Order: sequence, then C-alpha cells, then structure tokens
Amino acid sequence: MHKYQFLFLPEIEEFLKDLEVRKNNGEKDARIMFEKIAYCIERVRLQGVRAGTRIIKDLKGKENNNLYELRPLDERIFMCLWNGSYFVMLSHYSKDANETDELELAKARRLRDKFIREHRIGDKSKHDRKRR
Repeated sequence: MHKYQFLFLPEIEEFLKDLEVRKNNGEKDARIMFEKIAYCIERVRLQGVRAGTRIIKDLKGKENNNLYELRPLDERIFMCLWNGSYFVMLSHYSKDANETDELELAKARRLRDKFIREHRIGDKSKHDRKRR
C-alpha cells in the first residue's frame, strides 16, 4: 500500500496550530475539528484519493487539474499532489453553502500553480521540516 506524506503551506500550519491551542484549552468544537482533520489526513496518507469522497474529493474541471478538497465536517482544505507522493495542503475555509466557494477555489488554484512553479519535481529539501 502506498503511503503519502503531507506538506503544509503557512496558512494551514497557522490554522492547525491555532486549532491545537484551542483544543488544548478545552474547546470542545476545536477538539472535534482537530481530531476529524487528523483522521482525514491519516486516511489520505494511507489510501490517497481512494479514501472516499466523504474524506477527499478530486475537483472536476480542466482548471482544477491536480486539486483536491479534504472534507472534515464543514471545513474544506484544498490540496494538490506533488512529486507523486506528497499532498501539499494549500488553503482552507469553512463551508457554509452547498457549492464550493469560487473565490477560495481561485485562491487554491493560484497557490497550487505557485507551489508547482517554485518546486522542481524531486526537490523536496525546502519542505522536509514541514512533513507530518
């Protein structure tokens, strides 16, 4: 079974650190969200996109090529696959409607394109410290 690794862009690192602090301060909602995100990451780490659409969704459309949505509860975390075995967590938002937020999706596309442009395939040294 293929095991994937994760890289976190700064926005996601900050979001997860804040969530962890709130969880450690006894906030029930933060604990539930933190645990759900950890569960989703572990499922994707072990199964990739085969983890199921309740966990990860491959976004459709040519402009969304190599763009995925991690789906813990009402939070949405955009990711792309890099170098065949790394999911790069790009950005997130709290979903409050049935449709994906187009502004957030456009932001994720820009971050994906920038990351891919700046990181040659095989050059993972810049992000080794951000793996989880």
